[in-house]
Amino acid sequence: MNNGIKWTMDQAKIEDCGVFQTDEGEPMAWAKAAYFGGMVSLKITVEDLERVRPHKGKMVSMSGNLHYEVKKGTGKESVQFHIGEIKSLQGK
Repeated sequence: MNNGIKWTMDQAKIEDCGVFQTDEGEPMAWAKAAYFGGMVSLKITVEDLERVRPHKGKMVSMSGNLHYEVKKGTGKESVQFHIGEIKSLQGK
């Protein structure tokens, strides 16, 4: 379910990224982005990780949508960021 929430990072450095497995055995990915004023850890899709990984240690601009879901049967909430666009800022 896309709640219509769009997000944008005009300038951020991809500090780290990786993948892990939930208690239910579902693969999840994450990316840590440093920006002026702090650092944020984004839960992203495994497919998006492949797009983020080449930018590790580099400055980027990113945008996308927030995905929120309540799992049927368990009632667990899941928040995930889907990356629509990622651009390298190297050389600017």
